[in-house]
Amino acid sequence: VTIVGEGLLTPKIVTVTQAANPFVRSLSDEIAVSDSAHSSGLGVVVANCNWTATPNANWLTYKIEPINKDSSILYVFATTANLNITSRSTTVTLSGNGTEQYLITVVQWGAKPFVELAATEVSVAKLTNSTTTVAINSNTEWQASSSANWLSVDPAVKTVMFADNR
Repeated sequence: VTIVGEGLLTPKIVTVTQAANPFVRSLSDEIAVSDSAHSSGLGVVVANCNWTATPNANWLTYKIEPINKDSSILYVFATTANLNITSRSTTVTLSGNGTEQYLITVVQWGAKPFVELAATEVSVAKLTNSTTTVAINSNTEWQASSSANWLSVDPAVKTVMFADNR
């Protein structure tokens, strides 16, 4: 504001500054991380006030690294691997003093499907109803079958049964 008056040799100046409303925003609404433990993703957060992030899942942690006075990088870290083949998600709540909360969705990809066999070759005794078991580790649904008429497979109990083929 400039003030002038009769007889004043120099105008008087008053500087008026109005504080902006505090805000916290992310430049993206979603951050993706891979299925493995210790995987990370990042988002850029713009704020004109001090702010915090609160992950809403125990498998997620974070770190904030300032870029400049109004921007920061929010790093999110998956602390455990996602062993399921479907992705999982949670939110991170951004909060600043006097601001509305802002939510970012963090998605951790699902694992690749796998089936692991403890053995790829087994032997059974030549006795009717002889059985052997093959340990199977898997993160997906699976089926087992046999085309041999002297062999039956029970996927429920992971056994192979030999029938007398005399």
